[in-house]
Amino acid sequence: MKRGNLTRSLIGLVAFTSIAMGTPTASAQTASALVITVVDHPLDVGSDEVLRLVIDVKGDVPERSMVVVRVYDAITTRADLPTVLAGDTGPTRDRVTLTWNDLERTSEGGVQLLVPTTSGPLQRGFLRMPTAGVYPLRIELRGPPSSAGDGPVLAQTVTVVHAVTPQTTATDLGVAYIAGIEAPPAVRPDGSSRIDGRSRRALTALATVLEATKTTFSVALPPELLDALARGTDDDRVLWEQLSQGLQDHDVLATPAVSLDPSTAVRSGLTDTYTSLLRRGEDVLVSMVGRGTVQRGVHLVTRGLDVSGALLVRDLGARSVVLTPTAQQFLNLDSDVDPSLMVLLSPGSSTELPAALVDGDMARRMAQRGGDVQRQAFELVAELLVLRYELVEGSGDEGDGTRAAGVVNRRSVVLSTPDGSLADPALLVAVLDRLERTAGLRPITAAAAVAQMGVAIANGLAVEVDLPRTAGRDMSNRAEDLFVLSLEAFTVASMLSDGDPRPAQWGEQLWRLVALELSDDEATIGASRVRDLLNEVRGAVNVPSLNDVTLGGRLSLIRFKVRNEADYDVRVVVRMESAKLAFPEGQALVDLPANSTTEVEIPVEVRSNGRFPVSVTLLTPEGDVPLGSPVEFAARATALTGLGQLFTVAGGLILASWWYRNIRARRRARALERTTT
Repeated sequence: MKRGNLTRSLIGLVAFTSIAMGTPTASAQTASALVITVVDHPLDVGSDEVLRLVIDVKGDVPERSMVVVRVYDAITTRADLPTVLAGDTGPTRDRVTLTWNDLERTSEGGVQLLVPTTSGPLQRGFLRMPTAGVYPLRIELRGPPSSAGDGPVLAQTVTVVHAVTPQTTATDLGVAYIAGIEAPPAVRPDGSSRIDGRSRRALTALATVLEATKTTFSVALPPELLDALARGTDDDRVLWEQLSQGLQDHDVLATPAVSLDPSTAVRSGLTDTYTSLLRRGEDVLVSMVGRGTVQRGVHLVTRGLDVSGALLVRDLGARSVVLTPTAQQFLNLDSDVDPSLMVLLSPGSSTELPAALVDGDMARRMAQRGGDVQRQAFELVAELLVLRYELVEGSGDEGDGTRAAGVVNRRSVVLSTPDGSLADPALLVAVLDRLERTAGLRPITAAAAVAQMGVAIANGLAVEVDLPRTAGRDMSNRAEDLFVLSLEAFTVASMLSDGDPRPAQWGEQLWRLVALELSDDEATIGASRVRDLLNEVRGAVNVPSLNDVTLGGRLSLIRFKVRNEADYDVRVVVRMESAKLAFPEGQALVDLPANSTTEVEIPVEVRSNGRFPVSVTLLTPEGDVPLGSPVEFAARATALTGLGQLFTVAGGLILASWWYRNIRARRRARALERTTT
């Protein structure tokens, strides 16, 4: 419609609330049940073209009835549109009268109204719309005329049309739709793998939209869930293929592998985790739709955003953000901010992050479920058109369109639902289709929308919005537990051979536990399961009880056995400790084949004879984390023989000689003392 025949009908039905009116006459009593509904008409009509309207009338229409089509002043502000559609149209500016009996019927049973239009002077039989704009139309079904004038109104309804001039498409207003789908991890904390019903319905709805329309829009998807689809059942893979093919011409926003907002990440000490998850999620999306489709430039904010979160988003590549109405509730925003312009978020004294605002009123309408989606889409697109003309009027354009084009080309509108979730598929398809077919509006991606948006100005200055110091959930306790557990997993992984899949599986289970959709209890269950798996590896290795040993030389070997009860090979570090022994080779790294007992030899150096305790501890190769309590036994050393005994005897003789001399000296001193006295 937009770039083709301007009289081409939009797809679907356009229904508006009808107003039935009657009189107490006999014919009016019959007509009192009449209801008139517009079922099809183009939103756009070109200058001096014929407007084709199709109406449906319920009830018996009296003979010689008339249909009157009235036009009113163009709507100039968004606030006026609901009032007009409710029937408050103001004074009539022109009208065309048609005879009911002369009207053609369509194959579907509707009644066709062909209304000539003009942008020139008033002409009888032509509906005059002098300039481009959105005009209210009232369609009245009237009883037979009388000598006093028109017959009584039997039924009526109000709609709008868009009068198009050649300059209209030169000043298109860009309109972007953006949505985000969030879902709990497909790999659940208990180790099972399943896609919950809500997530599957959301992805199926998205696939339906992608199949029904090629109009571009932007979407943020859960990479972990998409990866699960690719590795799932036949039905899962079919859905994955539909999404993969359908998203090729759209804008896919890079998102973390599982849902984690940046403010929560920073607040909980998960900054590095967020960065890693974003990279992991981006890789999944790129493998699905191609690198050119995935971009980090725009970040969809569906929750609170604080200073630290904004800095993290910016540092990871976002040039701007889109704030849903839910996210806007956390900010001190002026309700009068123009939704076609951006504001500047202030995460730091020298840093600004541009932010586009999803209009709250339009978002609430995009969130509607059920009802007449064609009517809802018609009204929404009509409101966007009125907004466009409101911007043109505000530009002070004098007719050549240059100034208006300059204003509109620096504006755009971002549509979404209040929380950024996917709109009802039927409504979304209807909206996107009408955007594609309506002159003066141009569907674009969110990245294109924010790229061309100017910044809102208030009192001569750019509108800046201070971010809160804190936002998001505090998951510090969960983060700390997962950090400790990840260290444990790292140390246990060092026991396994290269290429063993278990460490990667533990890691994947751990990073999924930071997902916002998981409760703390669910995260605890998941952490406990990983810890059980680690304990299974650690507990498979043990040292059977040891007998006491006798060491007969200064340099000896202590032999004992280590049992590996697992069905896979492991390696451990053996540490032996004793106050009377030295260990020249230090700790020993020992490979233990699966389901076997391995004899270990530890060289020792005896420091003294006697009986003393010795302990053996098994440790992880990385981190030296004990795998269990030390195993103790006694060692009896008789190592100091030969030359060693000679030195010992000599030492004893020297000591005895010293004692002997010392005793004799004391006796002489006492005898001398007695003699002198």
